[in-house]
Amino acid sequence: MIKCTQCNTENEESNKFCRECGAKLEVVVFCEMCGTKLAPGAKFCPECGARLEKPKCSESLTGGNAVVNGNVDASLRGDVSGTPGSSRGPLATDNAIINGSSIDTSVRNSTTNNVFSTKNIDYRGAEINNGPVYKGPVDQRVTQNIFNDSAVQCSICGKTMVKGSPEHNVCVSCGKAFCLEHFDKQSNMCASCLSDIEDNIRSGEYGKASSACRMAMARGASNPDLCFYNAVCILKGKKAFVQQKTDIKDIIMLLEKAVSLEPKPIYMYFLAYVKYDYYARNFFAIKPDYKQCLYEAKNLGLTEEDKMRLFSLLKVERPSCL
Repeated sequence: MIKCTQCNTENEESNKFCRECGAKLEVVVFCEMCGTKLAPGAKFCPECGARLEKPKCSESLTGGNAVVNGNVDASLRGDVSGTPGSSRGPLATDNAIINGSSIDTSVRNSTTNNVFSTKNIDYRGAEINNGPVYKGPVDQRVTQNIFNDSAVQCSICGKTMVKGSPEHNVCVSCGKAFCLEHFDKQSNMCASCLSDIEDNIRSGEYGKASSACRMAMARGASNPDLCFYNAVCILKGKKAFVQQKTDIKDIIMLLEKAVSLEPKPIYMYFLAYVKYDYYARNFFAIKPDYKQCLYEAKNLGLTEEDKMRLFSLLKVERPSCL
């Protein structure tokens, strides 16, 4: 299958354009011996010298006697017809060719074994066992968007990577390439963009911070800090007491999701604040209430540093009961 670079839709290998978005599907050819990227129409690998040209039908099927479109080579005709004195070709058997078109099953099996193998070759030329697959002189076709051997460098350390490899990661926020060392898989972001979210919150750019969080979460990010930061952005530096009920419910939902991903004490402490300032102060009932959330936060190891960090992000005065 060929995956489209634009919409990631899988297409048949025979497709020239994506069946979903219509984008052109580009194919890259690699040497089956050493994995070097080849120029279109190359007959020999420039790196290892391996022959790349497809052999003629006579070479791959008969070793010198061709059967093409039902026509038999002259050297076979005499043998099949039973003419005395004719030389027998490599494919000639009593039932090998009927009316100059059909090949006997035993001959088909013998020729198949010459061009098929139980070993597969990946895009770098390494052998992998993955069932019977063609290993003959045909080009090893690999899509450009998945296995493209053009070199890219990490935007922070300059490490060289191969596009499409596990080492190559693209930040959903800035769109730059990063190696694993400088990329947070949980958030689908680079370390720099992830830290920028908290910086944007502290500077009052809640829309920018919230947009980055929601973009990463929409693409499958599982970092609980993104839920935490998004909840902070909803308050926009104001007390929970003056917020709309729908916003409070969204905050509680985000914080409960963060706790389910990783039960950090600061998440439970944030829940305790919201339930106190909005529910308790407005005499609304909710379970568990802020006292239970505060108790749970302390059991998780709540520190004074956690309290100071939360209210520095919220930019509101800390209630005395918390």
